[in-house]
Amino acid sequence: MIESERLPGFTVESPDGVERRFPDGRACVLVVEDEASQMQRQRAHEIIGRHEVEVVAIADVGRYRRWPARSFALAAIRKTQAQEGVPVWLDWNDAVRSALSLPPGVTAFVVVSADGRVTFCAHGMLDPAEQQALERALRTLS
Repeated sequence: MIESERLPGFTVESPDGVERRFPDGRACVLVVEDEASQMQRQRAHEIIGRHEVEVVAIADVGRYRRWPARSFALAAIRKTQAQEGVPVWLDWNDAVRSALSLPPGVTAFVVVSADGRVTFCAHGMLDPAEQQALERALRTLS
């Protein structure tokens, strides 16, 4: 995904089956991860937490889309939502990683402006330059 491009359209779903289409006219930070990538997010979450912006947590759960794995994944996501206090949106069809050309197994951070433009996109452990770029992108949303 190239910064300043318009975010490609995709749809995610809440654990209760409510769909949300992106872009949706709201500025946000998309945090896309799967179970293998959760440890990569700590420093970026600290940076994001300093800004008043909607964080959209998207779980890459495509490998669990079939029964009975789906019911176990939904239970785990609901537990995480209760513990973290943040809604988690589900990507059952790998639509987000596909739309943004993101590799599997890494956390991705995508800052999206209200007009649907990507102002920052990176994945994996963010190096110091990427952390500064994330900070700058978040400041433009405030």
